[in-house]
Order: sequence, then C-alpha cells, then structure tokens
Amino acid sequence: MGIAAAVGWVAEALDGADVRWLLTGGTARALVGVPGVPGDLDIEVAPDDVERAADALGTTATATIARRMRSVRGQTAWGGIPVDLSADVVVIAPSRLESDFELQWRFAHRTSLAGTRLRLGPEEEPLVRAAAAGDEDRLRRLGQAAMERGLRADYLLLRLLRSSAAS
Repeated sequence: MGIAAAVGWVAEALDGADVRWLLTGGTARALVGVPGVPGDLDIEVAPDDVERAADALGTTATATIARRMRSVRGQTAWGGIPVDLSADVVVIAPSRLESDFELQWRFAHRTSLAGTRLRLGPEEEPLVRAAAAGDEDRLRRLGQAAMERGLRADYLLLRLLRSSAAS
C-alpha cells in the first residue's frame, strides 16, 4: 500500500462523513513539487468537524499541547501509512497565533492524486506557525522551499491581520 491509496482511503472516509479537510505536511508539499519522500499523511479539519473526522477514521481526538502549540489530535494508520489528524491548531508561545481554518480552506490549493480530488493546505501556513512559535530552523527550511515557488503575500497578510484582530 502506498501514499496514494492511503489518501484515497482518507478522502473516502472524510468526504463520506461530510468533513471539510485539508491535506497538509510533507505529502502536500510533495504534491506541489517540494523534494522529499512523504511517509505519513497530515490531515487538518475544521474544529467543528473533528469528532466526525475522528469517527470516520476510526480514532479518537484529544486536546494536546506540544512544540509550543495547542491542538486537537488523533492518530491512525491505513496500509502501514500513519495518518495524523489535527484541528484547532493554536501557537501559544512565544507569540500567540489563533487557528483560522476558514482562511486556510479559502486559500487551499486544489489538485488530485490518482483520481482523488484534494485540497492542500496553504503552503504559507506552516511558515506563519513557525514564525509565531519562534522556530527559526523550520522557518528557514520551509521558507526557502516556498520562496522558490512564490509565496502568496495576500494569504500571509490576511493570516497575520486576522490573528492580530482575534487576540
């Protein structure tokens, strides 16, 4: 079993449960041309959909705090591919950055993989989170790859302005 089959399983489960979801992380980056071999699937869902998503994927979602972020997370696997579910991701230190799934959904990149239609989370979102968390190494690594393909200044500006207004 491979990544494409696992993505198909996730899509069928979440779409069937009427969950709004985004493929993020290394697999999403690979689909837009960033070099690397993804080994898992990172899925982000709307906060209101997290329980339905966890049920559809056969897992439970619990509140966690790790790496300067608070979120609701669940883990499962399909065909040996780990699947990480997350919702309501908030950077809590050193700068606070509220979750904004609606903006991510609006700016999602649409693509397909092996016939499965997908929405990829905005490439800029991990950069914004890394900056807010003070993670300079991650910011440098992700930023260089994203700049080679062109950052969307409109997303970055809206994301930062909306987070400031929410604080």
